[in-house]
Amino acid sequence: MPKYFYITTPIFYPNDRLHLGHAYTMIIADIIARYKKSQGYQVYFQTGSDDHGEKIEKKAASLGISPQQLVDRNVLLFQQLWKELGISEHIFYRTSASTHKKKVQKIFTELLNEGDIYLGEYQGKYCVACEDYVSDSKVINNNLCPTPNCQSELRKIKEPAYFLRVSNYYQQLIEYYQKNPNFLLPPNIKKELFENFLKNERRDLCITRSDIKWGIPVPNNEKMVIYVWFEALLNYLNSPIGEYFFFPKVPNDSKVKEFACVAIANPKNQYLLVYSKKRDKWTFPGGKIEPGETPETAAKREILEETNLTITDLEKIGEETFYVNNIWWKGYFYQTRKYSGALEIKAQEKESIGEVKFFSVPEIWELDSQKPDRGAEYVLEKLAGAKKDKNSWEIVQIIGKDIARFHGIYWPIILRLLSAQLPDKILAHGWILDQLGRKGSKSKGNVIDPLQLLKKYPRDLLRVYLIAKINFLQDGVFTEDLLSNFYQDFFVNNLSNLVSRVNKMIHLYNGGIVPENNYSWKKEQPKEETERKRLEEYQKKCNLAVAEFQKKMNQYELTEAFSQIQNLLNESNKLISDLAPWELAKKGDILLLNLTLNYLTNGIKIASFLLAPLAPETSKKILEIFNINHQQLNWDNCLDFASVNGIKVKLLETKGSAKQKHLYEPL
Repeated sequence: MPKYFYITTPIFYPNDRLHLGHAYTMIIADIIARYKKSQGYQVYFQTGSDDHGEKIEKKAASLGISPQQLVDRNVLLFQQLWKELGISEHIFYRTSASTHKKKVQKIFTELLNEGDIYLGEYQGKYCVACEDYVSDSKVINNNLCPTPNCQSELRKIKEPAYFLRVSNYYQQLIEYYQKNPNFLLPPNIKKELFENFLKNERRDLCITRSDIKWGIPVPNNEKMVIYVWFEALLNYLNSPIGEYFFFPKVPNDSKVKEFACVAIANPKNQYLLVYSKKRDKWTFPGGKIEPGETPETAAKREILEETNLTITDLEKIGEETFYVNNIWWKGYFYQTRKYSGALEIKAQEKESIGEVKFFSVPEIWELDSQKPDRGAEYVLEKLAGAKKDKNSWEIVQIIGKDIARFHGIYWPIILRLLSAQLPDKILAHGWILDQLGRKGSKSKGNVIDPLQLLKKYPRDLLRVYLIAKINFLQDGVFTEDLLSNFYQDFFVNNLSNLVSRVNKMIHLYNGGIVPENNYSWKKEQPKEETERKRLEEYQKKCNLAVAEFQKKMNQYELTEAFSQIQNLLNESNKLISDLAPWELAKKGDILLLNLTLNYLTNGIKIASFLLAPLAPETSKKILEIFNINHQQLNWDNCLDFASVNGIKVKLLETKGSAKQKHLYEPL
């Protein structure tokens, strides 16, 4: 059974042009997602766009277009950037989708009925740039926003408004932080939240606006729209994947609808699935239990309606409750091998069912890994005994530190109010600063468009730089000069140079074939004993690099993880200097020469494998040069030094007649 991992980025605000922060956040999430996939996790990676708010409404008006037209246009830029950055498979969720609107309004109504939302009046200051209410105690310079790098003029607002009763839950949140000190990282962000909000300020959160139109209307009160920092946070759990991870258990007081489901087996021990067009996934056949029906009667009726099969006998295998589309469902599950009739989709079902087909149990698990379905998993657990370990789930959310308050205070409270599971970890990365230590802003003229950067530099350079040179979870400086210098230092002088040197030596000294490492040492020769220890030490460094890389990645210390790759490359270059393969060739010490080339090839293989989450394109290119199948390389075999024995290495092409072509050339 796979382990499950759900990672999210904040949904990005499509009111203006792209900036480097968009790329930074997505690169972080993509590196973690790729690493988790390599570790055997079934990864679900969600991002999206926060389509509502006053800034979007005003920007659209200034351009003479509708807010929807503005966000539709700018969302295309996000999607283009993700493609240019090589972002792996992900879900893109938009808050302007009709399904999001319905779910937000349903949650709003539920919390209103429970008394956790109430109608009052908001009187105070509001920052349009931050889309945030500002208490009088936080205002600076008489009437400016206190947020660093914002400090916009505040607007005074007095209007009827709905409030989320967060003040009742602050103490519970403080206790949760005390029991889970690594819930929000880095620690200094949590410290700021405690000092500025949790210790002293216990106000409820205003969650509606009356003076804008572009947003989700309050149910039964069309003059108000729901505040973006309430409805936008709900994107994480309103997607099908979000529901799957955040709602593992049914609250005691929830209303529950009922359905019946049947696992129908054929003589080959395959099970019948139906393809639901509406849900866009394969499921076991079944449906809602109508008033007056027993679960067994409903199961037989649904099977006949959906598949034209008549069920003559049913064996109950269990009951379970699930959360789907903001509704709790209780499922009654059956199995049977006794059925009759010709399998077909009836005419009245063809609009909702695309296909009916028998699958083996492994095939059904594979389908579920692509589009998880709690009902299918429950049936499989009962039929195959392959129970999924709920403790193998992990939810990690990546945010920028400027939105830590909303994610570190209000988001956990909202989840608790909905009886939902909290994420395992929230990682708040720092800001990208210019050479003067300033965050990018249009007024300062220092906004960097990542799409323009990618026209000049390789994508893997940007991906690696933002992790290697900006210490993860801290602020860091970015300039094109620093980017160019890093390219020359790491990609050209270190990585590319090492690949070229080893590639050339394998062709020069062994006809392009990686020598085998089955050399039997003659211990009576003192010099060889010294060199044997040097090679053994190098192999230990390879083992250490793999172990430390995994340790740092598991702790989400991305910059330190990259350091393990750099250390291994440095050790490889040092091994070349220490053992001088060209001197071994001159002396005719072919056995030691061959062993050195084998170890160096392994070092490059391991470094390339570790580099794959950060620089997937570069990693693949290097492994292709050394004729190593990147799809077959994994954590179990990457340290197998015999795996490169006898491999035919591709000769790097030449420029002109003599100059060696490198993996990366100087800019």
